[in-house]
Amino acid sequence: METRDLIVALGRDAKAKAPSPAAVLAGAGLAAIVFAYVLFAVLIGPRPDIAAAAVTPRFLFKFVVTLA
Repeated sequence: METRDLIVALGRDAKAKAPSPAAVLAGAGLAAIVFAYVLFAVLIGPRPDIAAAAVTPRFLFKFVVTLA
């Protein structure tokens, strides 16, 4: 067996690399956000006056405080 043939055979036998921990964490975080949103929407539901409440500074300030 030639060296080149050995390299090609080893390349074919190589397994796929596992995803990086950062990719796994990002996927899990995204899945958790989607799950929490769906659970919230099913159990509580949106406010009936969400359109009127969304334009008030108080409503927007809640997001600023949450992100901080």
